[in-house]
Amino acid sequence: MGGTFMAPGEIDEASIYKSSFGDLPNHTMYEGPLQPAQEYFPDMAKTVYDWHVETFGKAANVGASSGASGYVPMPLAYDSGVVDITRRFTPIKALVPKVTNTGITANYYRLTGRGAAAWGKEDPTLTETDDTEELASSTIRYCRITGRVTGVAEIGGAHFESTMRRAVMTKTQELNETIEEALINGNNTTNQYQPDGLIELLTANTTDMSGEIPTLEDVDTLVNDCFVDKGAPNLLITDPYTASNLKNQIINSIRYSNPYTKVAWGLQALSINTVVGELPLIVSQFMPTTADARRILCVNTNFLEQRVLQDITFQRLAQTTDSNKFFLKVYMTLINKFPEGMGQLYGCD
Repeated sequence: MGGTFMAPGEIDEASIYKSSFGDLPNHTMYEGPLQPAQEYFPDMAKTVYDWHVETFGKAANVGASSGASGYVPMPLAYDSGVVDITRRFTPIKALVPKVTNTGITANYYRLTGRGAAAWGKEDPTLTETDDTEELASSTIRYCRITGRVTGVAEIGGAHFESTMRRAVMTKTQELNETIEEALINGNNTTNQYQPDGLIELLTANTTDMSGEIPTLEDVDTLVNDCFVDKGAPNLLITDPYTASNLKNQIINSIRYSNPYTKVAWGLQALSINTVVGELPLIVSQFMPTTADARRILCVNTNFLEQRVLQDITFQRLAQTTDSNKFFLKVYMTLINKFPEGMGQLYGCD
């Protein structure tokens, strides 16, 4: 049997390239203006060129009607931009750290109790004090999405855009949004194949607002409770309606001059001054927006991890019909190492 053998540490660039771009030739511009026809259809390019010289070489007769001598037809100009009106932003996926994970279980240790130090006499009997540790774990979950593009669609739409590329981009965005949804609203009790999200993992310092609009004082109390429980929150997450209510309260307060701050990569976000400093308030399109069901999540991203066994990967399936079938997959879970130092307000109007 023949094959390509790689030296230890050597990167198989050809395989990596093919997994990303399929059969596209090297140095092909795949994201940008419509490709000139001669790049892929040289015979067609010659025909178009000859027709161009014969027809467009004539002087344009603006007033001529169709079929009249000297009439110059105007070619259609295709707009290759496709507006995705279904797309939602996925900021939490970018703000919660990704950590590699070996095996199908994400394990981590927690120090839950320390032996106490004590004041004593000059030469006391020395007795050791024990610490308490626990092993915690979360099972890796698997998410996939499948797509298919017919041979006719690939060729028939080549003048407009790469149908396969569009399909892969759309499926990738859908997978990203599915991950974002799970990071916030995931519930392993209602869906055994899904990881628990932040709403389920924030089990301490929870306050039922009973349909009331949260105030800055409520947020202060939430952060204070987390701090007392040895936490140091660095991020607040909520829906746009709750964020607007808080923004208006901040603007109406003489203690604040500018209610916004910048977080990761220059992202601008509303901020609230607390006992642990200025906390950015991220607005998510995946947070509950129904009245009396809105929430404010208070977290420390240093103790949150996306444990990843395999990040988003593209894979072609066997071709058994006149179509190219593929799927994208990700193996991951979400863990919260320190729920006691975080919290949430729920039942907000």
